[in-house]
Amino acid sequence: MADKKLILVTGASGFIASHIIIQLLEKGYAVRGTVRKLSRAESIRAIIAKHAPVDDLTFAEAELMDAASWQAAVAGCDGVMHVASPISTNLPKDRNEMIIPAKEGTRNVLQAAMDKGVERVIITSSMATIQYDQKAPEQAYTEDHHTDPESPEASAYVSSKTYAEQLAWEMAKESGGKLKVTTIHPGLVLGPVLEKDYGTSAEVVKRLMDGSFPMMPKMGMTMVDVRDTAAMHLLALENDASVGERFVCSGPFLQFGELAAVLRKQYPKAKIPTRNMPNWFVRIFSLVMPELKQLLPELDVDRSVSWKKAKSILGWEPRPVEESILTTAETLYKFEILKK
Repeated sequence: MADKKLILVTGASGFIASHIIIQLLEKGYAVRGTVRKLSRAESIRAIIAKHAPVDDLTFAEAELMDAASWQAAVAGCDGVMHVASPISTNLPKDRNEMIIPAKEGTRNVLQAAMDKGVERVIITSSMATIQYDQKAPEQAYTEDHHTDPESPEASAYVSSKTYAEQLAWEMAKESGGKLKVTTIHPGLVLGPVLEKDYGTSAEVVKRLMDGSFPMMPKMGMTMVDVRDTAAMHLLALENDASVGERFVCSGPFLQFGELAAVLRKQYPKAKIPTRNMPNWFVRIFSLVMPELKQLLPELDVDRSVSWKKAKSILGWEPRPVEESILTTAETLYKFEILKK
């Protein structure tokens, strides 16, 4: 392990982070994953061990709001992949419940990197920090678009990711070259689930298939495979041309109806909806169901993106979205998150 580069991956139990760890280990890196409680470490190791060698996998306990914990976690590392960020399927009563941990966690990780002499930092941001620019593009959103975190369209999650990214670039600029930052911006992340605790990314597929949605709102998302998302993190780490750059990490924009059609073809017996929910229905029910309010800015809006920059600089291209959708469903059945 002494001659291997050691990469810190924050939020090691997460969907994206787990796949990043697998790919790093497969490529011969040593990995230190952070967890909020070390009692979680062995179960994560067991999951990773099914997909990659784990002799060079260690863990450190760290909490987003605890600056001292990051000083210890970062010490001795050659690079940092900051993936951890608060996320919830429900709207928080107070937006700051998501915004403050996202910002302070980013601040603490980057400050620790500077203090410990770790220059290279890859940050998992989100398409959310790009797709709510007030200047909507004629064709597709690119890295030149920037979300306004105070926009009325910006949910707590959108604002939290945007403020965190803004802070990262401010700190990189102020560091005078001590921080070499790249930000990766995934859309809805699909692909192989690794355990029963599947997080939030696969929730859209699960709910489309388990009868939760009798109808679908007329909205969509850009989508990307978790394996391609992890791959972009490694490509950025290994390519100096990525320093100081943002990268769209997403494939095509699909309406929920298109996503459902892919699933219905493969799983005709599943309770997959066939009808769209009228927009007026969503608006009326959002008055009594606050979780629907965050859908209103998405109704009948196309937020297509271009990944040309990632292809040009990193040689990255997403796999067919149908493969990602069906692999998500397949693994949800495998872990009995969905019942046949």
